[in-house]
Amino acid sequence: MKNIKVLLWYDVEDFITPEADDALLALLDMMHELGSRSSLKIVGEKIRVLQQRGRSDIITRLADHEIGYHTESHSIHPTQLEYLKDMGFAKGAEEWERNEKKGFESVQSLTGQFPACYGQPGGSWVPQAFPVLKKWGIHTYLDSHDLISVEEKPFWYGGLLNLTHLWSTMRLEFVDGGLGAAQKEFDSFCERAEAFQLVSIYYHACEFACTEFWDGVNFNKGRNTPRNQWRPAKVRSKEEMKRRVALLGRFLRYTMQKPGVEYI
Repeated sequence: MKNIKVLLWYDVEDFITPEADDALLALLDMMHELGSRSSLKIVGEKIRVLQQRGRSDIITRLADHEIGYHTESHSIHPTQLEYLKDMGFAKGAEEWERNEKKGFESVQSLTGQFPACYGQPGGSWVPQAFPVLKKWGIHTYLDSHDLISVEEKPFWYGGLLNLTHLWSTMRLEFVDGGLGAAQKEFDSFCERAEAFQLVSIYYHACEFACTEFWDGVNFNKGRNTPRNQWRPAKVRSKEEMKRRVALLGRFLRYTMQKPGVEYI
């Protein structure tokens, strides 16, 4: 029998739009009903905002899942690419640690878990992060990008296992026929797999509640909107948010019923 391991992961980052919190809780509730685990890569500012908003209902639910780190402030300028652009490797690593330590500690202390993985914001990949992550004890780089890749397979770089540009990366799209297409794609991974196969399924929690990304609204193309002028993203109706979460649940249930499939 084939051994199919599924990595279901979410980037949890929108600390501006309150409705994104509700979408995250809906996803956690859905996965709890299914008995499915996921990896949640959380921005430092986001976990602090959840605490400030009194969302203990969400923070408590996080204990059922694996926690990852997703930078201190994601897209606020200067981003990590911007503040490291003129720095070398060693000095850049020191600067990265100075900028990111607060967020790392916030995620760890407020979730009660040590982050098991790290993933960059958008396309903001920097090599200076690797020695710091290794020093902190984070051993896995989890993302979806092709900035560095080795035959679309897991690979070692900088002392970390990189699960980034995998040929078996997918997601259900919320369009007509999307469920059937996703089921077919997952089946094809299972059919093409050798004895062991890793499948990566990813989302942003905020996209279930919003029609646009929060950072595009406030920080796109170098814009650095002052905090007192931050604008939330445009949101979907609650009914549409719930429909999308339920549809994802149907897809996850389908995959979980396949022989040899395990969520890790």
